[in-house]
Amino acid sequence: MASDEIWLLKWHEYMSYLDANKHRPSKYHAEDMVLVNWLKYNRRLLKNNKLSQAKKDKIKMLLAEADKYRRVNQYSYYHK
Repeated sequence: MASDEIWLLKWHEYMSYLDANKHRPSKYHAEDMVLVNWLKYNRRLLKNNKLSQAKKDKIKMLLAEADKYRRVNQYSYYHK
């Protein structure tokens, strides 16, 4: 399997995790650490501009989807 195919497989795995669980993978659960580390690594590549344009678009789509499930501090509920 080529590295691009593995990357795309991890991307689909992360998106399906979001869709199925309605929250982001947790760094506190061992079974989620693979996805957490994969996203951290790809964020770093995105920041350093080392991703292809197709991967950049996919990562930005994934981050937009994951942002829907972002934890909100209760302070923001009471002090708007």
